[in-house]
Amino acid sequence: MGAPGNANTVHGTIKAVENDRPQAGQSWVFIDQTLGEESRNQYENGIMSAGGASYTVIENINICLFPNWLIGDCLFSPFLFFQGIRARVTITITRIPLGLQGNPFTLHDDDDDTALPRLPDLNLIQNDDAKDKNLFSWAYIRPINDGGGGKTNEQDFPFDLNTSDDEAMNPNYYTPRHQSIGANDEVYWVVYLLSIFQGPLLEDFDPNQQVGILGWCVLPGNPCGNLSILYVEQYRDPGGCRGLEPQAGVRSGLQATVAHEIGHSFGGMHKDGGIMASEEQACLKNNPQFTDITLNRIRSTRKPGG
Repeated sequence: MGAPGNANTVHGTIKAVENDRPQAGQSWVFIDQTLGEESRNQYENGIMSAGGASYTVIENINICLFPNWLIGDCLFSPFLFFQGIRARVTITITRIPLGLQGNPFTLHDDDDDTALPRLPDLNLIQNDDAKDKNLFSWAYIRPINDGGGGKTNEQDFPFDLNTSDDEAMNPNYYTPRHQSIGANDEVYWVVYLLSIFQGPLLEDFDPNQQVGILGWCVLPGNPCGNLSILYVEQYRDPGGCRGLEPQAGVRSGLQATVAHEIGHSFGGMHKDGGIMASEEQACLKNNPQFTDITLNRIRSTRKPGG
């Protein structure tokens, strides 16, 4: 998937400012932009820039015209709504200049826009028979990375800020890039790996306390399909594994997630334990391995996806 560009930044106008709200040392900034659906505190720890200064975001909430039990988590205020106010952002500042009212702003959450483009980390599934370089070698499999069938590894795949499960399960989302799917058979196995930015909006570690995952084998059932997606920014997010890139002698969670998700394509299940256990999708893991149970499933499968 391509780089975010400006897709992860909100631009608009400050409509009003209230200092020392909700407490001393903080300010409420009312803006003219709705911050996406179900976006309460989506911009926590992000940055609001206005008037030549930058401020840390504590929380955010949309303003709605109807009671929030009708349309989701928002602040019900027809009074503010009819003033053109669509969201309230709380920032850390002793006193924000009241003169900023009417000025433009930019708002960016704590996502790492440099996360993409990035190829899947294949250090645990290399084209090698060595057990420490290819976890699938225990099942007599040596994978070959052909770059998704394209010389550029398909890094021009259109950017998507949050890829929903419905999008991921729709074959048209990958067409025509998923062209070799029909070649997957008992003598020629094909699996796809796609590095994307974030998964569903309510599972992307924004806010940081939100539950999130690092990857997903697309399509229900066991084995699942032969397409796996990796949520690269969620790995780097403060609520996920910010800054924990691969270290000497330690296998990173992102590397393990690649093998974990492909393991699902071969019939591996969370209950198998080892690298297939759901808790194995952590930030750092020492020497993750497939259990004998999973290896038997892999050896017995006809092809990825069943």
